[in-house]
Amino acid sequence: MDKFYMCIGENFKDGFRVGRCGDVMTLRQWTIELFGEKAVEFFKGDSVSYVVNYILENAGKRLKKLS
Repeated sequence: MDKFYMCIGENFKDGFRVGRCGDVMTLRQWTIELFGEKAVEFFKGDSVSYVVNYILENAGKRLKKLS
């Protein structure tokens, strides 16, 4: 969860701010930014692909891992 991801697209979802396209954060930072501090514990043990997909489906943010 400490690799960097860029938001490369957004869909409007109620309760989530738009305008994050182009922002770069670690996946951990993205989860905290979108879902709060408790997200770290919520996603504990989940695969990176699950977390990225969850963010897309529930927050409307399409994330791409940076190399």
